Amino acid sequence: MFLNTFKRFRDLLIIVLGIVGLFWFFYDLPSLEPLSIARLELTREEAVAKGDSILQAWNLLPTQGRKEADISSFSNLIRSVQQKEGTRSFIENAQSEDNKAFPFYFWKVREVPESSRFNPALAQAYSLSLKGELFGIDTPSEVLKASNPFNKELIKKVFGIGSSGYNETLVDSLIAELIEFQNSGNQARTYFNIQKIVNELGIQRSASARSVVNERYVWDMARFYLNESMWNAFDFEADSLEYVEEGGLRYARLFWKTDTDIIGQQPTLITEILPAGILKKMEATIDVGAVAKKKDFQIKETLFLALILFFGLWVLTVFYLRIKAGAIDTKPAFIIAILAGLLLPVYLALNIWPSISVSNNDFDTAMLFDQLFVLGIVGAISAIGFFVLTAVSDSICRQYWPEKLKSWDLLRRGLFNNKPVGWSLVYALCIGASLAGLWVLLIRLLPDLFFEGWATFISHDFVFSSVANLVYNLLISLLVVIIVYMIFSNQVIALTQKKWLIPIISGIIFGLVLDEVLRIDLTDSTQTFILNALLGAFFGLLYLRYDFVTILLGFFVFFGFVTTKNGWIIDQSPDANSFYLFITLLTVFAASGILFIKRGSERKELPDYVPEYIEVQAKEQRVQQELDIAQKVQKTFLPTQMKSLPGIDMAGCCIPAQETGGDYYDMISLGENRTALAIGDVSGKGIQAAFYMTFVKGVLHSLSPLILSPLELLNQLNRLFNENATRGTFISMIYGVLEADKRIFTFARAGHNPMLLMKADGTSQWLQTKGIGIGVAKGQSFIRGTIESELKLEEGDVLVLYTDGITEMLNISNQFYGEEGLEELVRKVRKKNSSTILDIIIQDVTEFKGVAKQHDDMTLVVIKADTSANQ
Repeated sequence: MFLNTFKRFRDLLIIVLGIVGLFWFFYDLPSLEPLSIARLELTREEAVAKGDSILQAWNLLPTQGRKEADISSFSNLIRSVQQKEGTRSFIENAQSEDNKAFPFYFWKVREVPESSRFNPALAQAYSLSLKGELFGIDTPSEVLKASNPFNKELIKKVFGIGSSGYNETLVDSLIAELIEFQNSGNQARTYFNIQKIVNELGIQRSASARSVVNERYVWDMARFYLNESMWNAFDFEADSLEYVEEGGLRYARLFWKTDTDIIGQQPTLITEILPAGILKKMEATIDVGAVAKKKDFQIKETLFLALILFFGLWVLTVFYLRIKAGAIDTKPAFIIAILAGLLLPVYLALNIWPSISVSNNDFDTAMLFDQLFVLGIVGAISAIGFFVLTAVSDSICRQYWPEKLKSWDLLRRGLFNNKPVGWSLVYALCIGASLAGLWVLLIRLLPDLFFEGWATFISHDFVFSSVANLVYNLLISLLVVIIVYMIFSNQVIALTQKKWLIPIISGIIFGLVLDEVLRIDLTDSTQTFILNALLGAFFGLLYLRYDFVTILLGFFVFFGFVTTKNGWIIDQSPDANSFYLFITLLTVFAASGILFIKRGSERKELPDYVPEYIEVQAKEQRVQQELDIAQKVQKTFLPTQMKSLPGIDMAGCCIPAQETGGDYYDMISLGENRTALAIGDVSGKGIQAAFYMTFVKGVLHSLSPLILSPLELLNQLNRLFNENATRGTFISMIYGVLEADKRIFTFARAGHNPMLLMKADGTSQWLQTKGIGIGVAKGQSFIRGTIESELKLEEGDVLVLYTDGITEMLNISNQFYGEEGLEELVRKVRKKNSSTILDIIIQDVTEFKGVAKQHDDMTLVVIKADTSANQ
């Protein structure tokens, strides 16, 4: 009862926080964001057209390159005022009657290249207020020298030439001489010609050619442009003038001053005028004094790079280990990989497309194909990266916190119309809104934290910018949530079992990376780190309560609020469509969530999802359990202790290469002084060989007391084996009867490895009698191909029976242990007892193998004639 009440309270709390956060975000952000003072009255295209029309009216024809317009700002002034008086004071003053005419934000129009052959030195730039009044221009000298522009009407006006009664030819000659003079020609000739023409026109000027194009003439021309520009409202007065010869041009640089304050600052205006009446440059500067530089969090970049490097290596290692362990669910990983592999190239293509010229003359097909190829490579790399991240995160989370994947499992199977998915959508909206409100609140509370005052609009960099912004937000949200919460957080739980560490880790990671992906410029990196860390800690707390889908969509919603703020915070924003599309998507989320909650299935009605690899692991576990049981049963079939015969010392062991094997050895008592000995090797390995070994054991134990002849017993075993075994299966075996009182070993060898007889004096003999493997031949063919032999053991003789797993053991150099190695070793240790000899052989073979894999079962039986044994 208490738990249900507490859960309802938490759910109600996040809904309330979402509503409050949404209200606070839209209410308080305009008072923090300097961009809110901007009022756009022209579109981007209209700004370009307006600027070009003004330049044409001034006879300064725009260059022929393609124009682009971006919104720029007097960011130093904006930042300085915020630092001294606060953001709220800046916004109030900027919107006052005294300051609203100043272009804190303005259109910056520049020429952009049409092809790779574009020369940046020929670019022309000019600035217009957001209303379309030109107030700044900068035309390169190369453009002016190439076009030799002039303003005839302005020259006539400042020289006092009337509208009638003058010689048109003389005026044209005057203009030609002024152009010659401004192009750094022969000054002496220019002086003579200009003076002569002025005299002929009846214009009273001083005798100096420089005086002719100086002082009042220059100031009058500059004043004309000033009156025609936005600066006419600022009462500029002439201050000083200087003549410049630069870049092959002569022109005058004029400095203007005004008593008009711009939020306590007085602008200075510079104009540059050519002798032919052309405005080369108009630029306003404002001395804001010392502006505090942005405080950088010095250690942040180093920590960020170290974190990326560490994480990349770690996640690849985890991916390899989990692939090797078969603990990867590839289906959800493929879904995310395909999504990312498509979305990232789309995002980049939307950014590249505006820069691609599609005119008939300049369209570069080769460049287009190169870019498409690069996009394809990027898409493939992103798909692989997201596949690895998703596979690792799904595997880790499903192992340590599978409840986080409940809604995700429903969505990826197409089960949308249910209450869990509906609540995930509703909670995600509330989480995103609460984070957005908290973000604004923290900017308000943290001292010395302001927006930089720059103006960036995604619509200026992307075609279909609203789509590009959604794609970017989704990709970043996937990366952040998968890495921070699905991988790091769940790994913390695996290592420490302390969930309270998650908000701390989340805060640290957010502090390091969030401002890198939000694309929001705030002053003071240290306080920005604190802001992002607090957001991360709050988000980490939410992860303790909500699942993967809710957290992912919640971060996506928060991200959308922040990245689309420029779409609504200013009038007629170029990013308005991005904001409208985002709000539409949130409306769809809300409507879908409510609909799913009202009409969807209950959680208990929905099927649970079990990943394929977990089913495979369950099957493998069952098989392993069965193999363990088979191994234990098989061990019971081998002798637990050796039969004690007077004067005979015996030892034996079997080490299978797998859980079960096909090697077999046995000792069957036939009386006080006799025992039957058997060693065999079934073809193949594993469970099938073990089954046949069990069959052989049963036959031997049944027939050995009845058939004393080893050859006859093997003949009967061969018959029964042929009748019951699968075709192609065979057994190599040595079977014999050892009489202890006589020390005689009567045996038959059915195609098995030879026995090693090591005499007491150190001489040795390999006993390789004629014989055919069990199951290879039938009837009389087996009898004719196999013989029965006797071996007399003397005091101190050692007889070694083994399977090929001993002599054919391979080391890492692919070398066999070999019969020679076995023979030399037994010769050295022949005087020891049988169990010691056996242990030494097994140890030597194992050391020879080293780190190489054991490919075959190892079985060994050692018999020694020793009078002192078992007396």
